[in-house]
Amino acid sequence: MEQYPFVIERPYGRVEVVLEVYGTGDEMICGIYELRGKINVRRHFHKLIRAHVKRLERIAKQSGCSEMRVAGRNWKRILKDYQPLDGVENGLRKAL
Repeated sequence: MEQYPFVIERPYGRVEVVLEVYGTGDEMICGIYELRGKINVRRHFHKLIRAHVKRLERIAKQSGCSEMRVAGRNWKRILKDYQPLDGVENGLRKAL
C-alpha cells in the first residue's frame, strides 16, 4: 500500500518522501518507495536523510512494521546501521 508523500522542508531545499507498506508472510515491511526533491548542497541532503530516517523508522514501527527497507541508490554510507538486503541491488534493511 503506497502512502501519500510527506514533505520535509528546510531553508536549503525540499524533499518529498513516499513510503510503501507491504507484507511478507506474517511480517509487515515499510520501504521508502520514492524520494524526490531538490537540496542545494549535497552534504545537507545526507544530513537531512540521516535525521529523518529515524523519524520514518519510528512511524513504521508504531504502525506495526518489523523492518525498514530502502533500495535504488547506494545508501550504505549514509544509513550505516542498515544491513545488505540479499537479492536487491543496493538494497538495505533494518529490523525495527
